[in-house]
Amino acid sequence: MARPLTAEGFVAEPSRGGLQNRTYLRLFWTQLSKSPLALGSLFILIVLTLGSVFADQINESIAYDPQEIYVGARNEPPSAQHWFGTDHLGRDLFSRMLVGGRVSLAIGVLVALISVAIGAMLGAISGYFGGAIDTLIMRFVDVWLNFPAIFFLIAVVTVVGASFWNLVLAIGVLSWPGICRIVRANILSLKEREYVQASRAIGAGGMRIILRHLIPNTMAPVIVNATLTVAGAILSEAGLSYLGLGVDAAHTPTWGNILQAGKPFLIGGINFWYTFFPGLFIFITVLTINFLGDGLRDALDPKLSTKA
Repeated sequence: MARPLTAEGFVAEPSRGGLQNRTYLRLFWTQLSKSPLALGSLFILIVLTLGSVFADQINESIAYDPQEIYVGARNEPPSAQHWFGTDHLGRDLFSRMLVGGRVSLAIGVLVALISVAIGAMLGAISGYFGGAIDTLIMRFVDVWLNFPAIFFLIAVVTVVGASFWNLVLAIGVLSWPGICRIVRANILSLKEREYVQASRAIGAGGMRIILRHLIPNTMAPVIVNATLTVAGAILSEAGLSYLGLGVDAAHTPTWGNILQAGKPFLIGGINFWYTFFPGLFIFITVLTINFLGDGLRDALDPKLSTKA
């Protein structure tokens, strides 16, 4: 097959970096598509995310104001008018679930970003420099992992107050040790590779090697762990909200504080829909994130065959 010519008559060579990227993405998608659970989970998460992002527009067109109280519609079961029923104040639960998903998912994503930023940097520094720095960071990780998570979160939120950003910071600061250990383990093997030694030979500094060469090559396991961190953060937010320590329920609905508000109706199965739907959404979201994480782990496995 003849190669295309440019206007000047020279042979046009394809961009090697572009070809490599397209080949890698094609291989990644081929491997991911082999898992129906992962693809189904990805589709469900996309639907949940879009529903949460465009919650205001959806509520304006087909639903209700999530904060508006309809006195004559209190404690109504699911119906054509109120798909998920109403709460004890007459607020539409479907509208509140959409808005609450935006907050819960945002907390999960932001917590994952914080934990990746802290864990990847500390793990890379620990694995690359070794020695006393490695020992100090790893012993700090061991101590940090021994904190009982739920009691630590309760103490922090009680002291600094319950708000969106306080929850994000508290859960994020607690979630980084696992990623730190994963990155360190990968750096220990990567730092002896030829391209790292070549970088040292031409005078590249340690931080430049870490940022330009080592951390990008540890992203596959980090991405998988980050997805699981999102699920853990959503569960942590729901747990704190259920204890009354989450985001202010009077102004910002989340799946956790909607579940907490329905706690008095659990006994005897009265108004079961009040807790059923937030619990179901939390369960489905966490389950699909875990299935997607398993699919990503297989698709990003560096030992996969390169035959597409």
